[in-house]
Amino acid sequence: MITPDLVRSTRTLTTWTVALLCWWGFGNLYELNGAIGALLRGPQPGSLVGPFDPGSPFYYFVPASPLALVLAVVLAARTRGAPREVARRTRAAAVLVAVAAAATAVLVSSVNPQFRTPDGDGLPALTLVWLAGNTLRIVCVGLACHLLLAWRRVEMLAVAPAR
Repeated sequence: MITPDLVRSTRTLTTWTVALLCWWGFGNLYELNGAIGALLRGPQPGSLVGPFDPGSPFYYFVPASPLALVLAVVLAARTRGAPREVARRTRAAAVLVAVAAAATAVLVSSVNPQFRTPDGDGLPALTLVWLAGNTLRIVCVGLACHLLLAWRRVEMLAVAPAR
């Protein structure tokens, strides 16, 4: 049974994890609607901002994604002895965050630099690869948030004092 103590003891960690996942997820949505949309309409070689210029994805991925991954793993470890459904959900959320982080690493290291080259060959195909990877990240981050919050909502209703 999930106790109020379990819910209380994981509240801060869950809040920070979900906040960072939302930061990361909204960054991916911005990228999907902004940069990728422009590239799909008409890819222009070198049209993306520099890797460290204002508006660069660097500023919303680097702070949020590694820290969200660490916190998700810590939360999964902390709930290891919790009731089975809670432990499964937090482990699954940590795996989803790891998949999203791996997709980010692949995209940022192999696809992203090619968008900044003056050569325009293959940009439409690269844009579709980036779109698929970004969609994977958005889905993984959204599902992880759901898994981390859903058990808390259901169980808080169950442990709330009767009126």
